[in-house]
Formats: sequence, C-alpha cells, structure tokens
Amino acid sequence: MGASSESSEPLYDSETISANNSFAAAQRAKYNSFKVFKPPFVLALFVMMNFWTYYDRGCMATAISSIRSDPSIAGSNPVSQTDAGFLVSVFMVGFLVASPLFAGLGGVLSAKSIIICGLVTWCAACFVTGVMHGFWGLLITRAFVGVGEAAYAGYTVTMVDNMAPPHLRTLWIGIFYAMIPVGTAIGMAMGGVLSSAANTPKISGWRWCFLTEVIPMAFVVAAMCFLPKEYNPVKDPKAAETAAAAGIEDGADAEDDEHKRLTVNDATADEANAAAAATGGAPAPEGDDFVPLPTAVKRLATNIDYVCLVLGYGTYTFVLGAISVWAVSMMTEGPLGVTKITASLFLGGATAFTGLLGSLAGGIAVDKMGGSLGLQGVYKCSLFNVGLIAVSVPCGLIALMTPNFALFAVFFIIAVFTLFAITAPTNSAILTVVPKNLRTYAITCSITLMHAVGDVPSPVIAGAISDAFNDGCSQWDHANKTVCEAGRTTGGPMCVYVKGDEKSHTDPYCTNEYQLRNALAIVFAVIALAIPAFGVPAWRNRKKFGTAEDAERERNRERAALVPRDSLSLRNFTEHE
Repeated sequence: MGASSESSEPLYDSETISANNSFAAAQRAKYNSFKVFKPPFVLALFVMMNFWTYYDRGCMATAISSIRSDPSIAGSNPVSQTDAGFLVSVFMVGFLVASPLFAGLGGVLSAKSIIICGLVTWCAACFVTGVMHGFWGLLITRAFVGVGEAAYAGYTVTMVDNMAPPHLRTLWIGIFYAMIPVGTAIGMAMGGVLSSAANTPKISGWRWCFLTEVIPMAFVVAAMCFLPKEYNPVKDPKAAETAAAAGIEDGADAEDDEHKRLTVNDATADEANAAAAATGGAPAPEGDDFVPLPTAVKRLATNIDYVCLVLGYGTYTFVLGAISVWAVSMMTEGPLGVTKITASLFLGGATAFTGLLGSLAGGIAVDKMGGSLGLQGVYKCSLFNVGLIAVSVPCGLIALMTPNFALFAVFFIIAVFTLFAITAPTNSAILTVVPKNLRTYAITCSITLMHAVGDVPSPVIAGAISDAFNDGCSQWDHANKTVCEAGRTTGGPMCVYVKGDEKSHTDPYCTNEYQLRNALAIVFAVIALAIPAFGVPAWRNRKKFGTAEDAERERNRERAALVPRDSLSLRNFTEHE
C-alpha cells in the first residue's frame, strides 16, 4: 500500500526532533533516578500482571470439565460442550465492549488510572466467579473479566516498548508476552489439580482457582498506585520544550552513547520526514492532538502490513485457544486415555516450558538478526514467522492423530514451541508498522481482533465440531458404563463412559472417544493460513530496501522510528496526573 496523501506532509520539524530527542534523554535519566521503579522493576510488575491474567484463562480452560457437570452451575443436565465453549470465551464480549471506551479515555485520564481501574474490576470479577451459582450468572461474571483486561491490555505493552533499551526491544516484548503461555500453562495445571483434589463438602475444588488468584493480583494493584507519572505513555508536549531549554543532550547515560548513531540527531528534519513518508502504508502523520477512535481505526484498517500481521496472529490464537480449552478433555476421553491430573500436569508443564523458551527464543533470535526496528525489522519478523509456522503445522497434526502418548508428547512440544516463538516478533512488527500516536490503539485493536477471530470462536467452533462427531453417544449420559460402551464391541459408535466424582460434585456422561481428537485436528490445520498472512508483509517490506537508495531510506526510517518510541509520545497527548 502506498503512502497516503497525508504522508507527504512533514512529520517532524527540526525543533520538534531536537526537543523530543533531548526529552528522551531526560526521561531515561529520570527512570534511572528512581529508587524502586526502575525500568526492569516496572517490566517485572507488568510481567506479573500479564501472568495472572492468563493464569485465570488457564484455570478456566481445565476447570471447565468440572464446571460443566457441577449441579450448582449446570443443574440436572451437564452443560453441552458448545455452551461450555461460550463460558470459556465470553470474557471477550466484555473486552470488545470496553476496549474502545478505555482506548478513548487515553486522551482524558492517565494510563496509570485506567490500568488501576481495570485491575480492580478484574479482581472483583474473578472473586465473584469463585462464589457464583448458576450458568447465566457465571457467564455474565466472566464477561466482566474481559472488561477489566480491556482497561490495561493496550497500555502495558506500549509502556514496555517505550522503556525498553533499543538493542533489547524484541526481547523485552518477548519477556512480557512469555507470560501468556506460562500463565496459561500454570493456570491449566493448577486448575486441573484444584478441580480434582481441593474439593470440600461445601466448596467445589474449581472455585478455589479463582478465589486464590485474586490475592497476588491485589499486590500488583497496590504497586501500580505508586508508579511514577513519568511512565505514563501520555505526555505533555511542554515537557519537551522544558527539557530542550534546560540544555539536556543525548548521552545522558551509556545507552544513549551506544545507540547515538540511531538517534534523530543524526538525521535532519528532511531525512526524518522522507523516511516516515517511505513507510509504504505506514500511517498518516502524527499530530499534536489526541487521535479519536474512528480516525485511528480507519488508519489502522488501511495499513495492509498491520492488518496482515493481526490476521496471522489471529490464526495463532485460534489454534491455541481451542487447544487450551479442549486438550485435557481430549487426552482423558480420547485414544491417549490418561488421567485428568496427568493430562493437566503434562499440558501445563509442556506449555509453560515451551511457551517461556519459545517466546524468549523468538525475541533473542530477531534481536540477533539485527533487531525489529524499521522496514527491515518487519521483513525479518514476518519471514521468521513463516518459517516457524511451516514447521508447526505437520508436527501438530502428527501429535493429535497418534494414540501413542510418547509420540504425542514429542511432536506436541515441537509444535507449540514453534508457535510461541512467533509471539515477540509479531508484536514487535505490529508496534513498528504504526506511528507512536496509534500504538495504544494498535495494540488494543490487535488484541480485540485476534481474540474475535481467534480464541473466542475457536473453543465454540471446536466444541460444535466435536458435538458433530459425537455419533449419538450423549444420549447415554445418564446410563451406566455397560450401556454407554455397548457399541464398541458390536460395530456401533466408539463411546466411552466418563465417571462422575462425588467429591468434585460432577455427574457422569457418555462421549465419543474420537470426537475431540478429530475436532482439534481440523482446528489445528487453520494455522496454515498464517503463512500467507505473514508472507504479505515479508514480501512487501523486502521489496522496499533492495537498492542502496532504499537501504539509506531504511536507515533514516530506523532513526525516525526511535523518536516516537523514546520520546514517549510527547506530541500526541496531554498528561493527566
């Protein structure tokens, strides 16, 4: 996509570049002057926030088998797998409704206030989840979990990107996003263990998953109350003028010296403007005013690279969403035939291990390849993703179709490791292809879209596909094991009897041995669509620096890219303490 007609207008004048560059040095000096809230500590705070967010998702994924047969939720008949899929993914309804509101409030309230509001809402919703009775009440409560997440999802990663050292940018983003698989995996493991082993006469074990997770998140809320205002991604443009008037220069710390060649001081205003105009579909110029939601959405929707990256990420979440919800049930009810605790511990451990290593490996690999900044960075990240998806697809299908647990474990680990390795490169590329004043919107919209086309519909779709393969087994839900499995020896349906558990307050039911396996194999094949999705930005950006002139333009683009990131969006918003 060519640059818009607006892109020929100057993005940065000489005075703005100088002021922003000076203020960036001042900001880094301020970060280092804090006794506690230095960038690594703030990163750790956001990492814990992301961890507990996805721990909750993991708990729900494995607790759902207990919830769907809990009489206090399901009544006299077990909740169908389709309805159970809605229960897992309904949080996205709250996210979709609330995210535009919170993104728009960025021009009115400080990011710190919005994040704290979201965290409090999240904690309250999780606590109520643990005490709620009735399917519809639980469904509404889980939607409010999404409302809380919507408040902080778009701001935290933007703040991480702002404070990350340039040479470690992809790694820091990778560390933040590593908590998605790690939190989900540990939540899945704990959800399975607590659902099976923490039952009391009055409280089902699955309820402890949600009651206990509120406690550590409360400490995160308390710490956020003391976050210095300098970390807000919403800044007063007058601050840049103050810093420039004070004569603050680049090189305020060692990091500035190391990366001086990439700072805007090395580029003239004309070079910065030309570089920004050469982004090939990168956004319209940054203005001094807050960008309203409709304008931001229009600019993002017309950015081909951004749209393709988000669609590719959506297929990734589509597959992982279905796997995280139904894999434990598939392993216990399907040909593998393992116990629920074994399945939960394996899936949790394998996901945590591959998720952590994969997310970090992806970030480190791209940084070693030259980093994720500029058009070359987008090209490297996208091509890297294409290669990994090509490995993941066959490995995942082999894992799902084999009845041998050892073979399943090996290929499953390879498949999910390669999937998690694309997390940091994808999000780095998303942040690179949009201007600074659209980054919060870009992250919020990408999360919304990747959930809307990814892990929101996938558990429901997988559940519906699974129900289609049931072959009439569910009609024997209230029968005994002999009646349920009678067809296995007479050429009838391959039904299996799943015992209830009085301690966990679950009822027995009858299901088809292969229904979830077949459903997940079909869903996993969808990840192949990510190859053309990531291939488009790789192809488009590879063409843009093929000549010496293009390479020089790309270097200028990299210099210009550091202005919005390091200056913390000086020109776009008004600071509200």
